Amino acid sequence: MKKVCCVVLVFFISVSMVFAVTASQSKAQKKAESYLKYSSFSYERLVDQLIFDGYSELDAKYAVDRCGADWKEQAVKKANSYLKYSSFSYSGLIDQLEYEGFTSEQAKYGVEHTALGSSNSTSFSQEQALKKAQSYLKISGFSRQGLIEQLEFEGFTNSDATYAANNCKANWNEQAERCAKNYITIMNMSASELKDQLLFEGFTSTEASYGVSAVCK
Repeated sequence: MKKVCCVVLVFFISVSMVFAVTASQSKAQKKAESYLKYSSFSYERLVDQLIFDGYSELDAKYAVDRCGADWKEQAVKKANSYLKYSSFSYSGLIDQLEYEGFTSEQAKYGVEHTALGSSNSTSFSQEQALKKAQSYLKISGFSRQGLIEQLEFEGFTNSDATYAANNCKANWNEQAERCAKNYITIMNMSASELKDQLLFEGFTSTEASYGVSAVCK
């Protein structure tokens, strides 16, 4: 009789433990679903978020596996959210989505289903390049060539980068002066050394001379 009671007791404890785990997983799933109602996540980032919230890795993965998310659609939402407040090249946005934990396939799908990926995206990609150029000019000085090279480094095509440099309304003489001031505040340079540096940065001889004369009076 005692042996039967022990078996029943062990069974009862085991069932209770199963229900306890299930309750925790159910709670994690509801949390995952609530996150997806107001934001977009990759599988990896949603698991990380739930773990950050205090759920075990096991419960987090259980929840994310069953939250009903279409990860490609989540990539589209994330891509569009980035384009609302920042500017990206096609490849730059793919890189950003992959950094956010999306797979390469999901990231490409996400970008392809934004304005950047449409068949008529040329003007949009130029607009993105122009916005990126203007954001750079707010924080640093650039030559026209230097700005084009920076935009190409960001993944923009030469055509889009050139469009941006031609339409950003920068005064390249003033940009040369700006760069010259930055250099002389951190380095002890002669006028000839400063001009050589500005030429190296992509300024024309006329622009470099203007920058040097503006700071070496």
